[in-house]
Amino acid sequence: WVRNEVHSWVFDNVRDKWEAIRRKPTKFREMFSGYRASMLLVDIALSIVGIKGTSELAAAIPKWRPEDLHRFVSLFIFIRFPMVLAVNKMDLDNSAVVANGERIAAANPMDIVACLSAKEELALNEAIIKSFDEAGSPAATATGAGLTSSTLRMLEKAAAGSAPSRLTFGLQNVLRAAVEACLPIAIYPTADLGPLLVAPSPEGLTELPALLTTVLK
Repeated sequence: WVRNEVHSWVFDNVRDKWEAIRRKPTKFREMFSGYRASMLLVDIALSIVGIKGTSELAAAIPKWRPEDLHRFVSLFIFIRFPMVLAVNKMDLDNSAVVANGERIAAANPMDIVACLSAKEELALNEAIIKSFDEAGSPAATATGAGLTSSTLRMLEKAAAGSAPSRLTFGLQNVLRAAVEACLPIAIYPTADLGPLLVAPSPEGLTELPALLTTVLK
């Protein structure tokens, strides 16, 4: 449903200007700038469908049918708006739930599928907060009251030091997958960090150049 809504939004905006685009095919690229898409991204999408340069674009656009536009919009959305399918309720321990998650992943091979249990995640976070309030360390005072067996097992692992550094029942993985799906944006990438060394700075800022160098590498 979400994908169809986004597709209709983009497709209808382009279709409404189609007569103007047919008269001036180069306008087609500009129709996608309102979605915070660079012209490079639009050109990449065009190259995938076999159109490179303004001359090829001018020759192709007048011949396009609605299905051609639909195909390009689908490709553009896939690149510009990657989607993560968050499959919830995976705490239910039965084969039907597992099979359903596998079915969703198989039916959407081009999408990112991440499983989670929002209920378990909430219980885990509440338990950690409670234990921090009482003893200052995760799982130190967990009594098990109101907690599911899965949450208790995770807390026991945390107390024993064998749990992952980030305790999660999938929610953090979903958020991480969503961030990783976004195209990176380089903001003033540079290897010249000299100005940072001479600028007035509070105590501790002298370590910033080394940190930035590591990040840039």
